[in-house]
Amino acid sequence: MLEGPRKKNQDSDIESEFYTGRVKYTDSMADHYLKKSEGRRGPENAVLKRILEQYGIGETLLDAPCGVARVGALLNGSDFRYFGADYSRPMLERARERLKATTLRYDLLHCDLEQAPFGPRSFDTTLSLRFLHHLPTKTRSSVLHGLARVTDRLLVVTFFHPFSLHYVMRNCRSLLNMAKGGEPSGRYSHTARWLEEQVKPQGFRLSQVYPTGFLKETRYAVLERI
Repeated sequence: MLEGPRKKNQDSDIESEFYTGRVKYTDSMADHYLKKSEGRRGPENAVLKRILEQYGIGETLLDAPCGVARVGALLNGSDFRYFGADYSRPMLERARERLKATTLRYDLLHCDLEQAPFGPRSFDTTLSLRFLHHLPTKTRSSVLHGLARVTDRLLVVTFFHPFSLHYVMRNCRSLLNMAKGGEPSGRYSHTARWLEEQVKPQGFRLSQVYPTGFLKETRYAVLERI
C-alpha cells in the first residue's frame, strides 16, 4: 500500500505556492481542534453519514487530511479499517488520543498529500474534508489527482461553492480587509464540475453534490470510479 517518495512534476511551479493551512496546525491549534465542539459541524456530519450509508464504505477508508480524527470518532463502531493521514504531527498525536477511545481498527500516517505515498487504488473510499478550500488552484489540482490515484471506488470531498451567499460574503470581507492593507482570506472556491474535470482522466465521474445547509458555502461532492 505504501510507496516510496513521489517526485513532484518538474514542469510545474506547484512548489512555489504557499498556503497557511500547511503550517498553521501547531500544538496549540491541535489542542483547540481536539476540544472544539461538534455542534456547528452537526449538519455536515449528518450529510457525511447519509452519503456513506447510501454508497457504502468498503473494507478500507482513507481520511486525508484526518486532523484530530473527527471522522474516525464519528464513524466509531463501523466495520472497516480506518487510515488517517496528515502533514501535522501534533494533529496526528491528538488523533491517536481520540481513536484509542474507539473500537475502530486504524492506522495513522504522517505524509504530505501533495506527494501521497500510497499505491494505486489502495483504498476503497477516500475522504478529503474541509481541506481543498485552503489550497491554491495548482496545488488543489495536484492533490486531487493524487487522491484519485489511490482511490479504488469512491472519492468524497468538500468544497466551497463560489456562488453561495456565505462565500460571496466571505469574499467581500476579504476584499475590504485587503483595501485596508490586510491579507486575503486564503480560502478558495470552485464548482463541482471543476472537480469532475480534474479526476475524469483517472476514471471518475461526478455522482452527486450535497449541500450542508441553506445558503451554506460548504458542499459535498461524491465522485465514483466508473
